[in-house]
Amino acid sequence: MDYRQANTGNSMEVDLQSNSMEVDGSVLAEVVTQTIELIGGVVEAVAEVTVSRETKQGMFPGAGQLYEEGKHRGKILGDGFVDIGGFDVPKTEASLYKEIWLNYGHIASNRVLPDSYYFSQVTIVSELMSVIVKMNGCTLEEVSSEVIGDWEKNIRVAEKLEFNIGWLRQRLEDIKIVFSEDKKLQEIVAEQDEAKARVIEAEKQLFLEKERLSALETKIPPLLVAKQNFRNKCGGPLLLFNGGASLSPVTAPVQDDAILTEEPMPDNNNSKRGPPTGIAGKIRFISSLNK
Repeated sequence: MDYRQANTGNSMEVDLQSNSMEVDGSVLAEVVTQTIELIGGVVEAVAEVTVSRETKQGMFPGAGQLYEEGKHRGKILGDGFVDIGGFDVPKTEASLYKEIWLNYGHIASNRVLPDSYYFSQVTIVSELMSVIVKMNGCTLEEVSSEVIGDWEKNIRVAEKLEFNIGWLRQRLEDIKIVFSEDKKLQEIVAEQDEAKARVIEAEKQLFLEKERLSALETKIPPLLVAKQNFRNKCGGPLLLFNGGASLSPVTAPVQDDAILTEEPMPDNNNSKRGPPTGIAGKIRFISSLNK
C-alpha cells in the first residue's frame, strides 16, 4: 500500500516537473521570439536613420561637421552668442541654426571672406538668420511681393559671398512659385466674384423685364375685346354708322366762279338771319341764287 502510494507520488512529481518544463520552454521560446523581433525592429530603425544620414551627408557634405575643423572655437563674441558646431550664432536663433547645421551644414564659408574676417562672417550669418526666422514663421497669406523682395536681397548678398545657402535659394524659389500660383488663384476668384455679381444683376434685370412683359400682356386682352366689340357694333371694319343711317349725296352743280356773299334773307318772322353755315347750307344757298 505504501509502495503504491510512493510510486503514485513519484509519478505525480514527474508529471508536474514535465509540465513545468513544457511551460517554461514555451514561455522562453515566446520571449526569445519577441526579443528577436524587437532587436530586428531596432536594427531596421537604426539602418533607416543611418541611410537617411548618409543620404543627407551625400547631398550636403558639411552637414553636422565642425566649421573649419573647430579652429574658431572659444571665440565667443559675447553673452548673446553660443557655439554651434564650432560657429558662433545668436542664442535666440541657436535651436533653428542647429537644425540647419545638422541637415545642411554651416551657412558661413571662407571662400570669399577669409578666416581673418570671422567676425564679419558671424555678423552676416546673424542677419541672414533673422531672415530665415521670418521665412520659417511666415504663412502664405502673409507673403507679399515686398516680403519676397526683401528675402531675395539678403540671399543675394550671401550668394555673392558663396555661403552655403543653396538649400535656402531652392526654398525661396519654391515660395515664389507657390506665391505666384496663389496670386493667380486670387485673381481668378476675384474675377469669378465679379462674374457672379454680373449674373445676379442680369437675373435681377431679367426679373424686372419679365414683370414688365407680364404687365403689358395683361393690358392686351381688354383692348382686343374692346376692338372686337366696336367692330361688332358698327357692322364692319370701317363703318362709323349702322346701315339705317346714311347721308344723301349732293348732285346740284356748283359754278367754278360762284362767289359767296352774305345777304340778309327774309323770313316769315321778319327777322334777319346770317349767312347759312355748314357745307350743305352753303350749297343750298348757292343753288337758290342760280334759279
